[in-house]
Order: sequence, then C-alpha cells, then structure tokens
Amino acid sequence: MNKLETETKQWLGMPLNLVWGYLAIALFMTGDGFELAFLSKYITDLGFTEAQSSSAFAVYGFAAALSAWISGVLAEIITPRKTMIIGFIMWCVFHVLFLIFGLEGKSYPLIMLFYGIRGFAYPLFLYSFIVMIVQNVKSTQISPSMGWFWTTYSVGIGVFGSFIPSL
Repeated sequence: MNKLETETKQWLGMPLNLVWGYLAIALFMTGDGFELAFLSKYITDLGFTEAQSSSAFAVYGFAAALSAWISGVLAEIITPRKTMIIGFIMWCVFHVLFLIFGLEGKSYPLIMLFYGIRGFAYPLFLYSFIVMIVQNVKSTQISPSMGWFWTTYSVGIGVFGSFIPSL
C-alpha cells in the first residue's frame, strides 16, 4: 500500500503532513505584500525615476513568470523538496545582495540584477510546493489542499502583507 492509498491526516481539508509548507507560503507572501506597500516609493526616494522603479518591478515579474514554469519542470526532475530548497537559498542570498549592493549602494544595475534573480527564486519555492501537494495527497484531497495553498497565499500577501506596513 503506497502513502496515497491511505488517508492523509487533515484539519479542515489541510493535509497536516504539509503544514510547514503552508506556513512558509504565508510567510513568503507576507514579505511580498509588505514589500509592495513601500518598495516603489523607496526606490524613487533613493533618487531613481518612477520609470526605473517600475522597470525593476517588471524585471521581477518577468523573472517570476519564467520561474513559475521552470519550477514545475525542475520539481519533476529533481523533486519538489530540492527545488524548494534551491529557491529558498537563492531568495535569501539575492535578497541580501539586493538590499546591500542594490538599495544601500544605490546601484540601479545591481537593483535590476539582484531583484530580478530574487524574483526568479521565490516561485521555485512557491510553485514547487504545489507539485508537492499533488504528489502527497489523494486525488480526492487535491482541491481542498489547493484551497489551503491559495488561502495561505492570500492571507500572506493581502492580509498580513498589507497590515504590517500600516503599523
């Protein structure tokens, strides 16, 4: 009997064996929401134009879109867990580089480079978790499990990510 033939323990449809991943998604998205509340203005306050600030977000978005596709492919090749670890490490490293050399150093090329690579990193974590959900729950549990994914995503970016900057 494989693990998918047995019922996964759950709470209101959330598979408890994946609870750490849901918490990580909420945390990641809280950071994104927090960042969206002030980063554009901060970049312009550093002396860059609104167009330059917008371009940084466009590069981030393009990198995230590309990574969203690659994350599924990579998760199938090397496992979702390894892909998530790569994404997490990349995100941490390039976030620090973005803060120190891009923002603190007021270097537009380094803002673009490090923020873009950081944008590439987070979907490796985030969307590989979707593959992990599909691989670790019964087919009858995929819908509520994905509902929890989008709930934690939305609570992170829309609730905590918006509320924390208001403090």
